[in-house]
Amino acid sequence: MKQPKQPQRLTPSVPELNRGGGAVRRVALLVESSTSWGTGVIRGVAEYAAAVGPWLFYLEPFGRNQLLRLPKGWRGDGVIARVNNAELADEIEAAGLACVDISWFSLSEGRFPRVTVDERAVGVLAASHLIERGFRELAYIPPLGRPHYTHELGRAVGDTARGAGCRFHRFERPAGERISRPRDVEIEALVSWLHGLPKPVGVVAFGDFGAREVTEAAWLAGYKVPDQIAVVGSEQDELSAVISNPPLSSVDVGAVRVGACAAEVLDRMMRGGPAPGRPVLLAPVGVIARESTDVLATEDAVVAQACRFIRERARGDIVIDDVVEHCLVSRRTLEQRFAAVLGCSPARMLRRVRVERACALLTDTDRSVPVIAAETGFGLRNRMTRAFHAELGMSPQRYREEHAPVFRRAGDPAPGRSG
Repeated sequence: MKQPKQPQRLTPSVPELNRGGGAVRRVALLVESSTSWGTGVIRGVAEYAAAVGPWLFYLEPFGRNQLLRLPKGWRGDGVIARVNNAELADEIEAAGLACVDISWFSLSEGRFPRVTVDERAVGVLAASHLIERGFRELAYIPPLGRPHYTHELGRAVGDTARGAGCRFHRFERPAGERISRPRDVEIEALVSWLHGLPKPVGVVAFGDFGAREVTEAAWLAGYKVPDQIAVVGSEQDELSAVISNPPLSSVDVGAVRVGACAAEVLDRMMRGGPAPGRPVLLAPVGVIARESTDVLATEDAVVAQACRFIRERARGDIVIDDVVEHCLVSRRTLEQRFAAVLGCSPARMLRRVRVERACALLTDTDRSVPVIAAETGFGLRNRMTRAFHAELGMSPQRYREEHAPVFRRAGDPAPGRSG
């Protein structure tokens, strides 16, 4: 569950005042509105602007992979954009506008500050989700036609897989491919690739759109999802997730937080403040687990039974002796089987499950740490703190500070205030 070091961490702040009497800011939002990622970013920007505005927005209904451009003749103060083509970068720079890039592309390096989710952390999280379910064969499917994308996500999946002693496979795309190709051609290529993979295998796809194509290809190829092929998307998109058969597990990349943080950085710049000198990378929230990974990739019935019991009962005050009693084996036998199948002890699995659930409550609620400790089976705050240090290398409070809904750089004054 450990996440890689990030170029810049931000500590939480919430705009305290509605400074509605100031100058109106005109901001262009060049973000696709056809995905959960895009709508989440837009919502985060809107929430921030509601607290510090007034802001007036230019916003059009852009589609996935559409080449975004600055509107001709538009006069404004700033731009929040997914800078996905060189022409857009040139237009923004020529107009002299303050701009924050929220993409994973490298087009804005050295030109605009970038605020986005840490893609390496996303890759680690997606791969770890599959590894913790017993998969020892992992695979990655890159996006179609992204010439300026550096594929850090895929590298992180591969590094995590190999670091856990798993074999790693990658779907290789032809050189010079276009942004899109006929869907039946893509599905046919995936079917052929899936036939050549060892089973069972856990597949990480770039985005839920690509992950849904994998579940369709698996069905056409005659493989069961998740028993033979488990699938997780690296960027949650609700429509793709629920329309998939079966529904998709995917990484919640915290798009609302990205939007709020990008808006805060842009606000500082529009007020004459400095832009961050390094990319601001936010940690993903976690994995939203659905049927596409609801499996334990092992033929060991005892380990599978124990894992189900742990996940179902982790919120209570169960201990490993309860797991042993439920599985009708000795503690030593259970520990030996866990070590052979999952590479960890039953106690470590129980701790991981509780930490995962505590992380979600720390991120999504304002409940106190002692209350969360009680609700996730730790009981006492100090037990939860020890578990967090063991799994994440930080305290629960530090985790909350680094994953709160609105972010700013540590030590900076709130937007609109002097230091």
